[in-house]
Amino acid sequence: MAAFICCGALATTSPGSTGPKSESPWQHDDGTVEFKGQKFSGWKALHASRLFNPLDKCLAPDPDLQNDGGNPIGQLRGVDPGDCAYTSTTIDPAYDPSLDTYQIRCVVHVIRNDTGTLGNIAPDKVASGIRILNEDFNALLGTPGQPGTLANIEFVLADVDPDGNPTNGITYSDNTTWYNDGGNYWNSLNWDPNRYLNIYTTTASGALGYVSGFPSEAGFPGSTEDRVVVLWECYGDDAPYGAPFNLGRTLTHEVGHYLGLFHTFQGGCSDSACYTSGDLICDTNAESGPNFGCGTGSTCGSPDPTDNYMDYSDDACMNKFTPEQVNRMRCSMLNYRPLIFEEGGSCSNGDPGFSSAAVQPDTVVSVVLDDCDLDLDDSTVETAEVRVYSDFDLTGFTLTLLEDAVDAGTFSGSIELTSNQGFNGVFLFAPEGSSVYVEYLDAADADGNTDVLVTGESTVDGTVEAPSIQLADFGASTATVLISGSESLSATVRFGTSCGSLTETAGPSGFSLDGEIDLEGLVDGVFYSYVVEVEDEAGNQATYPESGCYEFEFEALPFFAEQFTSGFDLGNTSLRFVNVGGSDGYAGCAEPISSLPIDPAGGSSLSLGDDAAASVTIPFSFEFYGQSYSSVNVVSNGYLVFGGSDTSYEESFENHFSFTRISALFDDLNPSAAGDVSYRVSGSSLAITWSGVPEYNTSNSNTFQVVLEASGDVTIAWLEIGVSDAVVGLSDGGGLDSTFEAADLSASAAGCLPRPPSVSDASYTTQPGSPVDIVLSASDDGTPGPLTIDIRSLPSNGILRDLGDGSIISAVPHVLSSVAPPQVRFEPSGSSEFSTSFLYGADDGGRAPNGGSSPDATVTIVVSSGPQALIAWDMDTNPGWSLEGAWSWGS
Repeated sequence: MAAFICCGALATTSPGSTGPKSESPWQHDDGTVEFKGQKFSGWKALHASRLFNPLDKCLAPDPDLQNDGGNPIGQLRGVDPGDCAYTSTTIDPAYDPSLDTYQIRCVVHVIRNDTGTLGNIAPDKVASGIRILNEDFNALLGTPGQPGTLANIEFVLADVDPDGNPTNGITYSDNTTWYNDGGNYWNSLNWDPNRYLNIYTTTASGALGYVSGFPSEAGFPGSTEDRVVVLWECYGDDAPYGAPFNLGRTLTHEVGHYLGLFHTFQGGCSDSACYTSGDLICDTNAESGPNFGCGTGSTCGSPDPTDNYMDYSDDACMNKFTPEQVNRMRCSMLNYRPLIFEEGGSCSNGDPGFSSAAVQPDTVVSVVLDDCDLDLDDSTVETAEVRVYSDFDLTGFTLTLLEDAVDAGTFSGSIELTSNQGFNGVFLFAPEGSSVYVEYLDAADADGNTDVLVTGESTVDGTVEAPSIQLADFGASTATVLISGSESLSATVRFGTSCGSLTETAGPSGFSLDGEIDLEGLVDGVFYSYVVEVEDEAGNQATYPESGCYEFEFEALPFFAEQFTSGFDLGNTSLRFVNVGGSDGYAGCAEPISSLPIDPAGGSSLSLGDDAAASVTIPFSFEFYGQSYSSVNVVSNGYLVFGGSDTSYEESFENHFSFTRISALFDDLNPSAAGDVSYRVSGSSLAITWSGVPEYNTSNSNTFQVVLEASGDVTIAWLEIGVSDAVVGLSDGGGLDSTFEAADLSASAAGCLPRPPSVSDASYTTQPGSPVDIVLSASDDGTPGPLTIDIRSLPSNGILRDLGDGSIISAVPHVLSSVAPPQVRFEPSGSSEFSTSFLYGADDGGRAPNGGSSPDATVTIVVSSGPQALIAWDMDTNPGWSLEGAWSWGS
């Protein structure tokens, strides 16, 4: 997944509660999600925003150590509820998975909105979620859960409802309130929670899933609110949420909670005994916090259990419960949920197969079989026979499989495939594109049927079918790579700022026909290169493109706004918005400061009252989102409004985007209580400063400044900030866009990046017939290459000469010869007076927006003989005027 960005809590719950309700998001019928005054295009967009706390991925409550209580029903089985209490775990052979298979009856309550347009999950998709539970809880061979531990816990959709009627174990309800996880739906929909695992698919209060309590909580198991809740978009195989939560592991994680497991990072790096602290399990290493994505680490001195279902890793990277987690789950079933399961299960059903759904040609292939009925002697490793054949060798041969361990009930062996039909030896002829089969005669299955012929199949595949790869869905700092193929693929993307430096990795995506991989941490205006590495289920690998890299320029969504709800992280920070033009308009650069950019001392006070505004003249034409302004309304509540009037004090994204506005600290501020709001012109800049202004009805203090520059750049700077909730950013006045994504302004860096060079206008004067040497002024940040100066148009009269080599410039563009400083000579023609001009620019060898060509600058030349004398006197001679007094000049 793309990694979530941390912020304030989304929602909270506690054991025994009916679930998370406080300030939960709401999904409208058009699919948009509204939360805290902000709208998102969907759940994935919310989860990628700063409003979503990544710790709220799962809203399972923390253990309530004061509410620990045993279930006396468990005593009927002769075991101890204290073995898997809130506070401790005792590993006991009584909970060993080899003793029996526990089968749990499930009912899935699919809840849709009123119109049924949101939340629908087809029956086959519902069944896929249960299938994934079985793969993960039983480490089924050839599935993503294979690396795990056999729990011998089986899940089935109920075939009989509480009234004894036949059922498929699925209910459907259309209720928008229930769909948005409200309205106590469980009271109306639950099937006896003592005997059925009730799974509800809703919006999960904005999380991916949760349980409303733990089995060892006194009075909770079997109550009407006892349930597992999963965000419907993350349910089942190939879930519509997309990567990284589209492989059904959210349900696996939540059912782990339902059966008594805590998060692997519970308690952090605890130094206490592992059976009485943290997640109460010793064979899961301690972890300081949740893992996001697919990375590995060592946060507590040992490898983090990032592949464990009870961490927060991407679906594709979870693949195991540990033996002690299995022991605790079976303990919870025996002691706290003794009526939820039946002993015995489908391990009596023979299940033959290969190591994966596809295998490579001319390789050794594993053959596997599950059938616990064949485990006749608990002290002996036994054998089983199967027949293997292919499309091109229908006779095949008998293969003897060996039990994996004493009392395992699982068997394995191998065969070698060949593409050579005449090859001698024990090989199976199965060329590219064919299928191979393993056939097993099950003497008796779990339903009492005898001599049941069961067949497993795998495709022989030696090449990767080239997928379609495209880039989509640019966010504030993310982009999504879409991989669509004709076969199931797992993909990884390597990317970086050049094809020779692919330093970042995203993925793998997990096997699917249509995968999505989010590239995170992208910076606006930067060019990126990437390659896609894919692997199919047979293990074939390929990299695309076959040579070189894909390239793209990242253009962030043009939104520069952030809402703070529980802490302000921009204190002592300057945020400069560089006017870059184009669709984005601006690029931000955040830097630490210890003083305001322009000293407000000597400025003019506006004497603003509470919720008041004053108009200030801008002493230059200020361009903001494509419009020029000569004045601005300064509002006491921490913002500027262009071309309109507003004094609202309720900060929200809706209000922020309702006017063309710069929100420096949009909050209910009151300068009439303390502090001052002033403005000061400094050169080609206008600074508006709030000095020591408190929030309404508080004594806190807030000092910040907005600087408008003639170039169109905007700087917002903050020193001491006492408020914790505010809206900050720029608005073009177009209203809240449905695709809006909040920015992390403190991480703004695009405006700090190298930029193209700049050049300056100039004016020169000379006399007819007199050449003038002109110095062309240019500045650059020094990257990426040497600076060159070029003439882009010629004057309409006279000639230009390149002083570097003395040549006359007769055609444009003309790059000046290397000379410092860069100069040209203008030679006027004739003896007449006139004015003319030419354009020049600079180039640093890069490409926009990080470098490249500068805008044009104009050099104006006036050819004039100067002022002419109409009357002249000889200043050394007495003009002979008849005046009284002595004559003199200049006295």
